[in-house]
Amino acid sequence: MIVLTILNTIAILVIFFKLEIIKITIRKDETSWNKTLLGYDVWVQKIYFRIPIRNKRKTNVNEEVNIMIAKYDNQDKLQSLTAMFSWLKTWKEVRQFEQDYSVVDRKIVQQLVDNFVPKQSS
Repeated sequence: MIVLTILNTIAILVIFFKLEIIKITIRKDETSWNKTLLGYDVWVQKIYFRIPIRNKRKTNVNEEVNIMIAKYDNQDKLQSLTAMFSWLKTWKEVRQFEQDYSVVDRKIVQQLVDNFVPKQSS
């Protein structure tokens, strides 16, 4: 009896999918440079959920650091690091930036951290 119920449920779901009463969309979330799989974005009808595979922030930062080390000259590193650093507002963000990007160029990062002044909240 249980087998019959399971087969009946599967048959009903197949009919729903064929008639497009239930629509499922699955999209892979990958990084742009190495095509590292970060997770899957799934839509069932209008309901969205994410199936994470890797930590998105850490993977993107790691890839960004590898690109800077491999392809950027000193001027490009200075401009990129300064641009990213200009968005930071708190000491906590600065410490995280220092931890993540000191591998790229320790002198530039240290100079940015030394000259940091916390932004006032509006």
